[in-house]
Amino acid sequence: MAGKRGRNKQRGSSAERELFHQFWDNGWTCLRTAGSGSTQYPAPDLTAANNGRTIVIECKAGSSIYKYLDRYEVEELQQFAKAFGAEAWIAVRFNHKGWYFLKPEELQDTGGRFSVHQQHAIKIGKRFEHLIGKIPEKIDTESMELSNDKKFMKSYKKAKEQIQKRQFGNWEEL
Repeated sequence: MAGKRGRNKQRGSSAERELFHQFWDNGWTCLRTAGSGSTQYPAPDLTAANNGRTIVIECKAGSSIYKYLDRYEVEELQQFAKAFGAEAWIAVRFNHKGWYFLKPEELQDTGGRFSVHQQHAIKIGKRFEHLIGKIPEKIDTESMELSNDKKFMKSYKKAKEQIQKRQFGNWEEL
C-alpha cells in the first residue's frame, strides 16, 4: 500500500491530467511535465498554448481549504514563464469547487512559502472558461454578482414566472 505522500502525488497527477484534458477539449494544445517537481530545472506542471498565447501552470489540488506552494515552486514557475515568453498561473482545485487560476502575485506570502485560501481563490481567481477566453470576465462577473443579490433574484424569478404565465401587470411591482 502506498504511503500518504504517494497517494497525494497520485491525486496531484490525476488533477493535472484532468486539467490537461480540459485544455485539449477546448482547442488548446497542452503538455504535462511528468515529474515536474523532481527535476533540478524549472518545469511547470502544464504548458498550454492557443493562438499565440502560451501559459505555464503550477497545479495544486486537494480537500483542504488551503493550498500551499513552496517559494521555489513559484519562483521557478516565474523563471520558466519569463524564459519561455509565457504567462505564469497557479491553478488550485478545491474538492467540489472546480479550478481557480491566480497569478503568482495574487498568492498570500507567508514568509517561507505561499498559500491560497479557498475563499480568496473564489473571490479573485479566474475560472477555466475565463482563463482561456471562452467566457468574457466582465459579463460573467456581473451575472455572478447579480445572482448573489437576493432582492434582484426575487424580482427576476417573479418576472420570469409572469412572463411564462403571460401575466404582464404592473412592472413597477417587480
